[in-house]
Amino acid sequence: MKCPEVIAFKRRIDAVINYVDKADALKDDDERLAHWANYICILVSGFLEVAVREVYGNFADDNCGDPNLAYFVRKTLDRQTNINTDKALNVAKLFSVEWHTKLGGLLDPEQRTAINNIVTNRNLIVHGRNCDISYDRIKRDYACALQVAESIEQVCGI
Repeated sequence: MKCPEVIAFKRRIDAVINYVDKADALKDDDERLAHWANYICILVSGFLEVAVREVYGNFADDNCGDPNLAYFVRKTLDRQTNINTDKALNVAKLFSVEWHTKLGGLLDPEQRTAINNIVTNRNLIVHGRNCDISYDRIKRDYACALQVAESIEQVCGI
């Protein structure tokens, strides 16, 4: 990853996961691990939003000759929330049909499922509903989210 904002967000999530992994008191406490999984799920969902906003925004900053156009792109990207697979592909399509196709080809079924699960569980969590995401599951989904962010950078040529 090359985008500073995305790297900073990744470090934040990594620090939380490191903390939980090293906390001996949590090893056999499934309930507390589930709470941490919920928190990490919210962070990972935010990570995806930041990745989309910053990678495409940086592309616009670097490639739009008119600063007003770059500003417009950034403001449009600010409205992109709950980035599931469809939304990630649709944002790519706003820039180029070729990018949409390329990103679609880079995302494997596991990554698509992981991204959609992250957003679905995020919505359940923030609306006070129960979700069944485990700590191990969110760590696997996070690994997929990292790959998706790298694929978005690849599509943009960053």
